[in-house]
Amino acid sequence: MKIHEFAKELSHKLHRGQTRRDIGIPHTVHTDYVGDNVHQYYTPSLASNMDVARAVGYLHNAVEDCDITQEWLEDKGFEEYGRDWLVVVNNVMLLTRVSSNTPILDYLKGIKGSIIAKAVKLTDLQRNISDSSPGNLRDKCKLCQFFLET
Repeated sequence: MKIHEFAKELSHKLHRGQTRRDIGIPHTVHTDYVGDNVHQYYTPSLASNMDVARAVGYLHNAVEDCDITQEWLEDKGFEEYGRDWLVVVNNVMLLTRVSSNTPILDYLKGIKGSIIAKAVKLTDLQRNISDSSPGNLRDKCKLCQFFLET
């Protein structure tokens, strides 16, 4: 099984029964979208890591929304995928805003430093913008998107 296929299955297990609180659809619809569409932010340096980027897309909300730790996630796929799995987990952790006290710019700067995390976050923001009604949340997503793209 490829790394992104494993990550998608794991995401489905972790998010089973969860819905997006703002629109009520299963959370896996969102995570599947991000994993399936991260290629939209293709760059030549991302090309060799596309399966890893897709895996990160499927798992981007796992630590934040599920009762798991970084260590648990590392243990889940390391034996099978080795170093590539650690790259997945490290990028998932970059995408995990551990505390709402973390300044948003510090959080985004960390993401901007990784081509994989940046591509995943831009895909996530794109989906969040399309799922949100006009207002503060959509505006916040657009500002984050602008910051990451500049």
